[in-house]
Amino acid sequence: MDVPADDFAPLLAEIRAVGQARLPGNAACFIRIAEEAERLAAQGRDDEACVQIFIAAFHAVARHSGLWASPRLEALLARIAERRLRDTPGRRAPGATRHVMHVATQVPALGGLARMMERWIRADAGRTHSVAITRQAIMPLPESIRDAVIQRGGTVRILDHRRGGLFERAQRLRDAAQAADLIVLHIHPFDIVPQLAFATPNRPTVVYLDHADHGFWLGTHITDVMASMREAGRRIMIERRGIPPGRIAVLPTILDEGHRRVSRQEAKRRIGLPEDCVLLVSVARERKYATLGGISFADLHLQTLLEHPKAVLLTVGPGAREDWSDAMQRCQGRIISLPEHDDPRLFFEAADIYVDSFPFVSITSTLEAAILGTPAVSLFPFGRDSAVLGCNMPGLDRLLVTCSSRGAYHKALSRLITDESHRQELGAALQEQIAANHIQGAWLDRLEALYRQALAAPRHGGAAAPDQVFEGEPDVFIQAIHGGQPDGERDRNRLLKYELGLLSTRARMREWWRLWRLGELRDAGRYGPAVRLLPEWLSTAGRRWRRRWTFFS
Repeated sequence: MDVPADDFAPLLAEIRAVGQARLPGNAACFIRIAEEAERLAAQGRDDEACVQIFIAAFHAVARHSGLWASPRLEALLARIAERRLRDTPGRRAPGATRHVMHVATQVPALGGLARMMERWIRADAGRTHSVAITRQAIMPLPESIRDAVIQRGGTVRILDHRRGGLFERAQRLRDAAQAADLIVLHIHPFDIVPQLAFATPNRPTVVYLDHADHGFWLGTHITDVMASMREAGRRIMIERRGIPPGRIAVLPTILDEGHRRVSRQEAKRRIGLPEDCVLLVSVARERKYATLGGISFADLHLQTLLEHPKAVLLTVGPGAREDWSDAMQRCQGRIISLPEHDDPRLFFEAADIYVDSFPFVSITSTLEAAILGTPAVSLFPFGRDSAVLGCNMPGLDRLLVTCSSRGAYHKALSRLITDESHRQELGAALQEQIAANHIQGAWLDRLEALYRQALAAPRHGGAAAPDQVFEGEPDVFIQAIHGGQPDGERDRNRLLKYELGLLSTRARMREWWRLWRLGELRDAGRYGPAVRLLPEWLSTAGRRWRRRWTFFS
């Protein structure tokens, strides 16, 4: 279903105009930060240069600049790594992929990335799997990840829990990687530790899992094979990141088998809802439900709920939302918004219809609901050129009900609410298609193809190229959908405050004093600005000790 977005036209025009106006300023700010990084590197102040590269990359993610990659910054990181890291001995190309090392920035308890890593490790039973994490800080590592790695005979390394800064972490990662045949990057778009560690030809093959294909990321120079999770991301790689098609493989997310633990009626009863209600469920992080142009997620469903008294909307992730209060009151309790939940499976099992988050889609949640035989609907008015911002994946294509207007969305939901046989038929077809692409057997075939491609891939050393800025669609929509304030200049000092612990002692003292005089350290938390004077590894160790003490006291 794809109806012209007539009722969104004024809002889209406004968003497009604002996006077009902001992109040049965001790009100019990125360039200024990149120039500062190059100046610092030229003076041999490499730790400060690396922090500026991090800030530039974070800025490009949070304040979309029309950039999708930066050969300029990656080449600078490679030059820094060459003079700051000890190279490893030359290694023979492996004859087979026996040991896979997964590298992540953080592994949280919530989110699709951690679940995919765990499922990958458990499904790939014939190989050893290890995990290295560059910046876990005080976030508890999910026991399920640790158990999966132990089951596969590997090790878990949390690099920032040991003494040292960026270069020590990168060296430890480079050294540890020598035991692996293949590296898989599940990293944040602005993580520079892997960029330093793998900026050498004497390394295993590196695969980049493109889980954040909707924006800027670092990693094109150190990666031999790009694992794209969907066709829209693959097109962006080719057209905007400059990746040749021959370096790209397709690997969609992996799901657990779609077996119900309880019936739909029992799940509703456990949640506390009537068994005969028609339940619309949506599960995502709070920021994916931003109010856009004064239209909240609750507002989008108001007409549907008022016309169908047995329909209930349950969202898991947004929590209490003041901007939903009017719609909630008008529906008399049939809009329920809960905070994030560690295990949302029961909510998926209770759903009669799954509705995707808006304006920021949640593909993994949609897949996890639909694999249970639940029809799914997504509102996406941003057009085909912005497909990378939409809810699409091999298992969803053609059977996900995608609506480009509010009218079409209301019509699609109304039909699913009133026609149970249509719900069952669409849900069953979607479940079958997802199983054919995302469940272990079919998914493992794609994984083996990826391993074969990686085994044969030549080492990619990066090619010199200018950074490219794009100012069309989807670029003009990204900041409105993904959120974030446009004040990029203030980012430089605000972000530096949190990265002081990565600097050398002298640079840390100097920048701390400068930020103090600017008033940027006033909100330094319960321990005051002085805590920013500590190196990050020591600060992290203290916070971890305090957390354990609090737990046992």
